[in-house]
Amino acid sequence: MPNQRARRLPRAAAAASSDTMMVYELAKRSHDGLVVRLLRDPLRDQVVLRYRDLRNGEVFAARVPNERALDAFHHPNAYRLACSTADA
Repeated sequence: MPNQRARRLPRAAAAASSDTMMVYELAKRSHDGLVVRLLRDPLRDQVVLRYRDLRNGEVFAARVPNERALDAFHHPNAYRLACSTADA
């Protein structure tokens, strides 16, 4: 994908390691204080949706089935129940 950007992000604290993993940003959109990002970890074959509302500070992140990634990107609130609150 042409707009795919690789970012090095620290592993989860549970990993207790200084290693990093490669995560690709598949898509990002922002409008009226809402920021939605779709990230993919190819090593784990996992897609993560990240949502941030800059107006009230609300954030959430949710693992999304690969086949539902585009749907999650366009309708992030539908995936809110399957989420864990995290820094988005």
